[in-house]
Amino acid sequence: MNPRARLLYVALAVVLCTGGAVAWVLSDLGAFTAPHAGDVAEAHQSRRGDGPLDVFDTAPNGAQGTEHTPSDSPQDPTALPLTGVPERRAGQPHTPRSSDSPRSSDAPSGTPPSREGTWPSPAGQSPEPTTQPPAKPAEVIPRSARDPTPREKAARERYNGSAGLPTKVSAPKAVQESSEELPLDLAKLAEPEIWAEYWAREGYSPPAMVKTPVRGKLMSQLTNTQVPGAKVRIYTFFPATSRLNGPLLPVMTEAATDEKGFFEADLPTPKSWPSDYPRYALSCDWQDKRIIDCAPYDNLRAGEANEIGIFWAPEEPYELEVSVSNPEPGLIVAPTGRIDPRRWESRRAKQVFASFSVQPMAAAGTKVIGSWDFLADPPFVTLLRAGSPVLTKRCEKLPEQEPQAPVVEPSENGKDDNEVPLAEVSEIGTPFKPMQFPNDGYLSFSGTVVDPDGKAVEGAVLKLLVNAEPRVSYTDSTGWFEFGALPDKPLQLTVSHDLYVDVEQVVQPGVTDKQIQFDYRRPRMTLTVVRDSDGTPVTEVWFRFSAWPNTTPIIDEHPGTQTRRMESATGVYLFENDKPLLSLWVTAPGLQPVEADTEDQLASLEIRMTDGLVLERRPRDYDAVQNEGLWHVDENEGPGLWSLDDDHWVEYSFNFGENANDFDLALGVTNHTYSTLPLDNEYEFIVDVFVDGKKVGTLNIGSDPGVQQIGQLPLGSLSGQHTVRLMWMNDRYIPGQLDANIRYESLRIIEVP
Repeated sequence: MNPRARLLYVALAVVLCTGGAVAWVLSDLGAFTAPHAGDVAEAHQSRRGDGPLDVFDTAPNGAQGTEHTPSDSPQDPTALPLTGVPERRAGQPHTPRSSDSPRSSDAPSGTPPSREGTWPSPAGQSPEPTTQPPAKPAEVIPRSARDPTPREKAARERYNGSAGLPTKVSAPKAVQESSEELPLDLAKLAEPEIWAEYWAREGYSPPAMVKTPVRGKLMSQLTNTQVPGAKVRIYTFFPATSRLNGPLLPVMTEAATDEKGFFEADLPTPKSWPSDYPRYALSCDWQDKRIIDCAPYDNLRAGEANEIGIFWAPEEPYELEVSVSNPEPGLIVAPTGRIDPRRWESRRAKQVFASFSVQPMAAAGTKVIGSWDFLADPPFVTLLRAGSPVLTKRCEKLPEQEPQAPVVEPSENGKDDNEVPLAEVSEIGTPFKPMQFPNDGYLSFSGTVVDPDGKAVEGAVLKLLVNAEPRVSYTDSTGWFEFGALPDKPLQLTVSHDLYVDVEQVVQPGVTDKQIQFDYRRPRMTLTVVRDSDGTPVTEVWFRFSAWPNTTPIIDEHPGTQTRRMESATGVYLFENDKPLLSLWVTAPGLQPVEADTEDQLASLEIRMTDGLVLERRPRDYDAVQNEGLWHVDENEGPGLWSLDDDHWVEYSFNFGENANDFDLALGVTNHTYSTLPLDNEYEFIVDVFVDGKKVGTLNIGSDPGVQQIGQLPLGSLSGQHTVRLMWMNDRYIPGQLDANIRYESLRIIEVP
């Protein structure tokens, strides 16, 4: 080949190579500026690795640090309906979850993994490609019913910081699409089909709920008449975790009184009541005045129709001087009536406090105005910073002041049913000592709680007594707890848990690695109680037991005997107690008492009871009465005997056998009313009991128009023939408003050890 031809070939090769290189560079730049979201997520996940926490999923948000506005987010018109639990994008890397964390929904069954740039479609439809960038990540909020602990926060920061990627919580769709924290709604309907949806929208696992209808009445203490047109708020409280003594989720139900003062509502109530806390609380407003300020009650049966009785208003108004040491901007105070807010879960507590009469805290202090029942315990007041509770204290009464009840006896001619009875409100008093919140603590106290085997205990409740007021903390899944802003002095600490006996210690703030160990498990015995003669179940028993008087065994101190009545259609009973047992007896009417073996207090035992003395009478079959014209028997041969009037007796005769034994009286009563007139919600029948004309004691038995309430009283050691006399002592009647009429439904004598 001649030199000229060779030169032409070389020039042509150079031109071709240069053009190919330029094309290759341009195509590579285009690919770099628009990577596939799935490739980015896979690359980041492979570099990131599996993290230690299970509350975050990796979000394919484009190139590192790039965020897009919600308007740029792809919307699939055929997306699956919101069920309150977020769907995970098909093909998205999934972080393994621990067994104790709420789960997100997996991709719908039958949906193939998405390819790059596509969203999952319903089964049977082809996914459509999209050129829109992914959505902006949602704001991170806690998924559980508590805020993360310092240890969990530190682990989360280490986990998120390892990749440098924006992350999102596995929250409901409504939360993911919102740029702000979704507000919590205290009011929730007791409808099972939407109950879970309520909680999922707020980032919670829905607590177990049962609908509970209630009916009550609001009356005036000033005129003894009904209060129409009042707004009633009823708070119920759900365990935020599986532990009944842990933090609580308050829920509010609203109702209004009719022209006769009655109100009705369907309450959402927990299937298992929280331990050591009221079943519900009630507050009332009338003409923009708070006339009942969150009063706690326990007369509620879950899943049944309840007559919760009469609530009296107005409560006694009070004014309280409140101050804080070392004041700072942004502090406020809130009175919460007689309900203790220290167990409210932190996020929901902010919403509940907002429903009370909050007052800003000035440097010189402030005055709080509230209302209270002067016959009951004093109210609580809470100091808040940025809406979150800092410290709660209970008001302390002034000893020199004894407020008088604002009750006015009804006139002879009565009152007009349409008259509004609350116009007169007594002057605001100052029945309490001035309250000061300490704000000078600077030390922390933290550590872990473990079981007898040294394993971490989740859900333990720690109460630290600071300036005579308890502060509360809970352990997380690692057993970790923390208190802050504590004074530099020894403090009393109590640690409790559903499964273990309480631990009490004196601790010193400033310690950050304290280990607290439970030494003993709480008794939890399963007892199957049957008749020895035929093996049939005993469906009603009375457990008589004694337990340690303290958290450590002190045998020298003689503990008192306690009694607990239980019913079971199958004869199987779960007996639990907060302290280890020293003795446990099983008693039942017509059967001889049996002592249970308490050596293993976690055991399952069979208790076989032999026949004993049958000492039971139908109340209608009395032997003598003081005034026969005042007593009435049930229709259709019912067992009951009832009266409209108090202070007259009825007698029954029993043969207690040849040998002397100890016996208890078990008396069952209901309230027999005309025209469904209710009673005070805290009313109790007072019945004096006599044996052979000598008084042996007094029974205080709750009132209910439909469900028998049972009282128990020791009669002492008896043998042979004796007469038992009953005398009701406290009639209560306001014409057309309320009526107490005692009805004896059952009368039994139980042999006890």
